[in-house]
Amino acid sequence: MLFAWAALDQMHFYWSGKTESVPALERAAQLNPDDSAVQVRLARAEIAAGNRDAGLLALKHAAEISPRSFSQQEAYARGLIEARRDAEAFGQYQKILARWPRNVDALVNVGILAQQLGRFDEAVDSWERAVDIDPLQGNAQLYLAQALDRRGEAQAAARHLRVWLQIVASHPNEHVGEKNSVIAAFIKIADADAAVSRPAQALEGYAAAIDFAKKADDKALESLALVHRAELQEKQGDVSAAAVSHQSALLLDASLRDSRSAASDWLNYGQFLRRHKQPERMVSLACFVQKT
Repeated sequence: MLFAWAALDQMHFYWSGKTESVPALERAAQLNPDDSAVQVRLARAEIAAGNRDAGLLALKHAAEISPRSFSQQEAYARGLIEARRDAEAFGQYQKILARWPRNVDALVNVGILAQQLGRFDEAVDSWERAVDIDPLQGNAQLYLAQALDRRGEAQAAARHLRVWLQIVASHPNEHVGEKNSVIAAFIKIADADAAVSRPAQALEGYAAAIDFAKKADDKALESLALVHRAELQEKQGDVSAAAVSHQSALLLDASLRDSRSAASDWLNYGQFLRRHKQPERMVSLACFVQKT
């Protein structure tokens, strides 16, 4: 019996080592159905072979075998996400958080899934819990800021965007592909400062956005920052500076193919000229005709 058991064990070891062979891994799983590592390798092989449903079943089995293994539970959750089974993935992450309530990555992911499922309050709550546990979790700070901004909570969103920008500045190599988000964050923070009568800080924020957009060669966001700055400059009574900002934005628009944004900027400039008693003929010819 001992020799037979040893032989079976050797066969299980041999078949489980065939990490890319679905038949071999199936044999290893049959010999020891409770080997979660084999189930994970089988899942990868099945998915690589195009058998996603079979792969998910193997991941589910591995998770059931090892309920206390975070890696096995998350592997199943990620498999569900890749299969676009968001509701099931959301449920799996809720199970994960029931056992590991302070796992920040799980909180971030459950927030993303909640948002995709239209459960916006749950998404915000999840990201708030994540940043409470780890304020340096950049994704949670950014997602939370964006969600709060959509809810109209501009000042709260700006607070989280400031933290996110600090994280980006401290780890620039980890955020190389997020230039657009950085520029948009500067604009949002400046808008929030302008809304609560902090014009100096707002102008600094718009200047930072414009400078960063120039370096990133993002003319669309540079134009947007210029228009927002022009609106603040006008409110501050600096009409000549506001006119320059409007005109600079229009020059950028001329090099872009976004006719809708260009038309909006021309309209804003026309209304600006009208408010400051410029000749009606110049307003019409320069702006409203351009809009059409």
